[in-house]
Amino acid sequence: MKNQMTQIIRIYADFMYLRKFVFLICAVCVLSCSSCGKKNENILKGFQVTDTIPLLNTTHVSTLISDSGITRYHIEAERWLIYQSNNETFWDFPEGLHVERFDRSLNTDANIQSDRAVYFDSRKLWKFSGNVQATNLNDEKFESELIFWDQRDARIYSDEFIRITQQDKIITGIGFESNQTLTRYTIHNPQGIFPIEEEDTVP
Repeated sequence: MKNQMTQIIRIYADFMYLRKFVFLICAVCVLSCSSCGKKNENILKGFQVTDTIPLLNTTHVSTLISDSGITRYHIEAERWLIYQSNNETFWDFPEGLHVERFDRSLNTDANIQSDRAVYFDSRKLWKFSGNVQATNLNDEKFESELIFWDQRDARIYSDEFIRITQQDKIITGIGFESNQTLTRYTIHNPQGIFPIEEEDTVP
């Protein structure tokens, strides 16, 4: 635990240092080019350094994240990029992400993973895309190509096809909404319920 918390502090310290460094370089470039006349104006036009260059780029991430001073999440990712665009900071996990959510007693109450994920910090919104799979405490499995997790409103939702595997049946539909632990959910447009035969559950 101590090593993981140390990693969190190191990551965010690097992030703050890199952000100051990038802005300093950008400011120097602007001042230098301003003396070159109008012929260089097009060079800077449309170039937003914080849109194209990550403020933080780290690999092989396994760390804990706190919410309001309480450890609530464990994330694992091959690559973690942090950007700032239009005064909004967002995290990009282009090579996949696994998130484990804890209750207040640090017991796991939900898991979610995907081929890619983006987190919008100001909106407290996660976007999981590509082979999204999530599980709850009841061993129910949720599968979709796109799932959003709104931490501010404490809900998980999607407008895409959803497949929910329970112990005795599979439920499919288009669009769903759930609480953050995936224990209370509604499918907006159910398409089918398919019983699971007993022999199908045997390895």
